[in-house]
Amino acid sequence: MPDDVTNDFGKRLKQARIESGLTIKEAARRGGTQMASLWRYEAGQREPMAHMVYAMAKVYRRPIEWFYGDELSPAAEAMVQLGMTHSDGRPFSVPVDTVRPINVIGAISAGGFVESWQDDLGTMEVPASVLEASPRAFALRVSGNSLASDGIWDGAMVVVDPDAPVEDGKIYAIRRDGGEIAARRLFIIGRRFKVVSGDGDVLELTRSQVTVIGRIRWSFREH
Repeated sequence: MPDDVTNDFGKRLKQARIESGLTIKEAARRGGTQMASLWRYEAGQREPMAHMVYAMAKVYRRPIEWFYGDELSPAAEAMVQLGMTHSDGRPFSVPVDTVRPINVIGAISAGGFVESWQDDLGTMEVPASVLEASPRAFALRVSGNSLASDGIWDGAMVVVDPDAPVEDGKIYAIRRDGGEIAARRLFIIGRRFKVVSGDGDVLELTRSQVTVIGRIRWSFREH
């Protein structure tokens, strides 16, 4: 999300928690995330993945679009178009022409770096808005729960945008020299990258040691 949208989202997220009478600790527990992560979402310091937005909307019993005000983010549009429900159980409408297939080409670890593998795993349906925003996007199946607090769960499908620029603090599919790949949060430090796992493990690598495959923009998990 752009910074202004992220900040507005964070303010509404905090408002919903306060109006629900929940402490940040209890809200994080119910939403299946870490207290520190929820604090960062509320402060506008971190962009939540689609699954996490959905989880918190269920906790606070609010429709997803309420958190975004007048303008839905691509993540919110994705959830609306995939047919996720309002907090009161009413389904969102799912026009057939809003769904498009995307190729699933392999897997990625959300734990340690592992040897990459690619395979034709068929296709999955995603909202048309995903491909409009990222025409060359593809999907990978996630192995591991290291990034679960960011809504990237074991067994989930993540959509990777190979054309996205590298931005500080965002989550990317990366390959380090040697060919091993993983999903990691990247921080730019001069000519180096600080590569951080969901468990807090940190590696500092030169840019020549890292190949950015693409930014992980959406995560979809079956319920």
